[in-house]
Amino acid sequence: MSLVAIDITNGLAGVGEADRQVLERSAAAWALHAGSALKRNLRTQIVAAGLGRRLGNAVRMTFRDVPGVVESTVFSKALLKRPGGITDLIQVFGEGTTIRVRRGLFLVIALKAAGRIRSPLSFEKGALVFLPIEGGRAGLLVTAKNHVPMFLLIRQARLRKRLDLQGPIDVISQHADQDLLEEFTEERQRVGAGA
Repeated sequence: MSLVAIDITNGLAGVGEADRQVLERSAAAWALHAGSALKRNLRTQIVAAGLGRRLGNAVRMTFRDVPGVVESTVFSKALLKRPGGITDLIQVFGEGTTIRVRRGLFLVIALKAAGRIRSPLSFEKGALVFLPIEGGRAGLLVTAKNHVPMFLLIRQARLRKRLDLQGPIDVISQHADQDLLEEFTEERQRVGAGA
């Protein structure tokens, strides 16, 4: 999803060993802070959009600190295997998409009355009746006895964009120079105070 990386090898020419170590520690602290802030922001957005804490917890971060390169990677573990390939659910809600019928006539959406039952195949044959709506372009599956709607049948569903994935990355990028300089100054003062 996102990578917050700093390559500090070019900026180290002519820098003394003490400042080099301070700069490396500062870069590591900044990258860790920036990655954590991005992860926290995305998790908050997901919960606020009503997508649930479980999906929010699928946003993860890794941190790597090797000589010359420091990086935090924020990524999604909410991957779904589909016939067309792997789909990242967080990316889907970050961009919006249209879900269309691949095989068959309709997408089946369980309504509140269906409770925990997610498929009309769970009912006995003849227990549900098809009622066409919108001129047959959509329909309802209702119980045969009392006509309680259990499932909505539609040809396609539009999932609107509900997350701003790029906004927090842009904010971090805009403030990167200033934040890194502040982190460097603080680290240098800590080192100077401890000497």
